Amino acid sequence: VSISEAEGVGRKIIYHRKTDKNRYLAVGRSGNRIITLIIRRLEPTTYFLTTARDASKKERKIVYEKELS
Repeated sequence: VSISEAEGVGRKIIYHRKTDKNRYLAVGRSGNRIITLIIRRLEPTTYFLTTARDASKKERKIVYEKELS
């Protein structure tokens, strides 16, 4: 996943949820790819991108369902 793809997903988040210990999972599209971002909250207004990867099958399914509704 390139930096520009991760930035694109950051602007077009389709699904997000809190995971553990100040971490958030955000899933969105960059072109035809569905990408998952793991974001860590450092302070109330400061976030740090930990990981950007292709979405898992389960995450892709959630995105498809949200896009259809």
